[in-house]
Amino acid sequence: MKISFDKPIYRFSSIIFALLGSLFITISLMLLIAQLVRAQNNAQIFCVVPPSTPIEPWEICEQSFHSIQTAVSSANPGSEIRMASGTYTELNELNGITQTVNIDKDVILTGGYEPPFDSSPNPTSNKTIIDPNQMGRAIVIENNAHVEINGLELINGHGSASPFNSQGGAIYAQNANLTLLNSTLSNNIAKIDGNGSGGAVYIENSTFHISNNAFFSNSAATKSFDLYMGPGMGFGGAIAIANSSGTIENNDIFSNTGSYIDGWGGGIIIDGHSFVTVTGNLIENNVASSDNLGNGGGLAVTSFDENAPLGEVTLSNNRIHKNTAVSQGITGLGGGLFIQTRNSIPSQTQNFILIDNDFIANGAIGTPSGNSAVSAGGALAINGLNQAIITNNRIMSNTAVVNPISLNTPSKGGGMYISQADTELFNNIVDANEAEEGAGIYSDMTSTLNVLNNVFINNHATLIGSSILAEDSQLNLNHATLSNNLGINDIYLRDNKSNASLSITNTIFVNQEFGIYAESASNVTAEAIMWFGVTEPISFEMGANVTTQNMMFDDPILLSDGYHIDESSPAIGVGLATKVELDIDFQQRNNPPTIGADEFWKSQITLPIIIRPDN
Repeated sequence: MKISFDKPIYRFSSIIFALLGSLFITISLMLLIAQLVRAQNNAQIFCVVPPSTPIEPWEICEQSFHSIQTAVSSANPGSEIRMASGTYTELNELNGITQTVNIDKDVILTGGYEPPFDSSPNPTSNKTIIDPNQMGRAIVIENNAHVEINGLELINGHGSASPFNSQGGAIYAQNANLTLLNSTLSNNIAKIDGNGSGGAVYIENSTFHISNNAFFSNSAATKSFDLYMGPGMGFGGAIAIANSSGTIENNDIFSNTGSYIDGWGGGIIIDGHSFVTVTGNLIENNVASSDNLGNGGGLAVTSFDENAPLGEVTLSNNRIHKNTAVSQGITGLGGGLFIQTRNSIPSQTQNFILIDNDFIANGAIGTPSGNSAVSAGGALAINGLNQAIITNNRIMSNTAVVNPISLNTPSKGGGMYISQADTELFNNIVDANEAEEGAGIYSDMTSTLNVLNNVFINNHATLIGSSILAEDSQLNLNHATLSNNLGINDIYLRDNKSNASLSITNTIFVNQEFGIYAESASNVTAEAIMWFGVTEPISFEMGANVTTQNMMFDDPILLSDGYHIDESSPAIGVGLATKVELDIDFQQRNNPPTIGADEFWKSQITLPIIIRPDN
C-alpha cells in the first residue's frame, strides 16, 4: 500500500510548528518581562543611609551608599533612590556650584524609609533631612532630567551660586522636569547679601508639578546691600518660576519673606512666559518686603522682560490670608496678590484668571517710614494687564490703610486696585475692606471694568468711595448689591482726563449718605436702581452728564447676610432684562429679573401625575 502525504496532513503539521513557534515566543517574552520586573524591583533601586548607619546587603537594593550624590551618579536613568531617615549634610562642588546633590538624569528621590527599604515610606515618622548648613543648595537639577522628589525635608539651603545673583536656596531646576511631593522646605535663603530669587525653589525653562508640600520661613534675600548690585532685591520668598509651565497645588506656603529692602512675592513669584495653575493652596502670613518697597505679599505675577512673550496664570480655590506687601516701608502694592505686565508688544494678550479664592485679612502696607507712602490693593493689585477675569472670590477684611493716615498719597483699594487693565468681575463678595479711597475697588485709567453680580457690603472708606472709586475709567455695573458701606459715598467718579463713565443697571443701594458722586465731565447712566436709606442718591458737579430712568425708593428687604433678598422684597421681578443669565449663586435669572445680585426663586413642589387605567 502506498502512503501519500496529502494537503490535510501538510496543513496539520504546519499548525503544529506554528503553535510551537508561538509557545517559544511566549516563553521568551515571559522571561524578558520577568527580567524587567527584577530590574525594576531590584537593579534600579539604590539605597542611602546616614554615615552613622552601617551598610548591609539589603535584598531590595542594587547598591547602598552613605552619599546621595554617589547613589545618583551610580544609578541608571529611571532609577529610584530610597533614603533612610536621618540628616544628610554632605556637600559636593561641581562647576563652581556647591550642593548636596546634582542630578542630571531621570531619577526618583524618596525619603521616609527605614532599612531594609522594603516597606512603604513614612516621611512623618521617618524624617529624612537634607541640611547644607547654609553652605550651598540641597538639590540642583539640569540637563533636561525628569526628577521626582518625595517625602524629604530640605532645610538651611543657600543658593550662593555667584556674587551677582542667586536662585533657589534649596532646589534649583533649569531645563528640567521637576515633581516635588510631600516635602517640607524651611529656613532656606536664595541670597544672604544681595539679589535673590526663590528662597526655597527656583525653576526656569522647565516643567513642574509641586503638590502637598509645606514651605515656611524661607527668604529670597535677607540683607539690605550687595557690593556688586546695590540694594538687595528678593523675588519669591518660597518659590520663583521663570518661563516655565506647571501646577502648584495643595501646598501650605506660610511665613516666607521676599526681601529686607525691595521684594516681589513673599510666597510665590511667577515671571515671564509662564503657564501656571496655582490651586488649592494655603498662602498665609508671607511678606514681600520688610522695609521699603513690596509687591505681592502672597504672590506676584509679572514679566520683567518687556519683549518677552506672555503666558497665562490661573489661581483657583486658594486661601490667601494675612499676607503683607510691606510691613514697614514706603510702597506696598497688593497685600495678597500683585499682577503686572510690562510687555510692549500690543498684539500679545496675557490672560489672568482668578476663581473661587478667599482673600482674607491681607494688607498692602503697615507702618511707613519717612513722610510719604503709597498703599494700594489690600487683597490684590493689577497693573497693565491685557485681560483679567475675577470670578466667585471672597475678598474680605483686607486693608490698604497707611498708618498713620493723612500722608501725601491716600491709600487706594482696600479690596482691589486695578490700573490700566481690562477686567471682568463676576459673582464676587467684597466685604469689610478698608482704605482711604475706594475701599472695595479703586480703578485707575481702566478702559473696561465690567462688574456683574457682585456684592459690596460693610466696606469702609475714610475719605471717598466706600464701594468703588473709578478714576478715568469706564465702569459698567450690573446686578450689584451695595449695602451698609461706611463712607461719604458708595461710588465716586474722578475725572482728570474726561474719561470717567458709569453705566449702572439693576442695582441696590442700602444705608449710605451719598450713593453716586460724579466729578465734572463724567458721564453717568443709571437705570432700574433701588435706593433705601440713602440721603442723596446721585450728586454731580457742573459739567457732568447724568441720565436716570426707573429709580425706585423702597426697602429691598435684605436677609441678615446683607445681599440675599426676602421673598416679600419689592426688588423681585422689576429689573431691566439684560444678557446676565445667572445670579451670584449661579441660579437662572427670571425675566424680568430681580434687582440686585441675588435672584429670588420661590420654592416649588411638583406633584407626580398618576394615570389610572379605565375600569
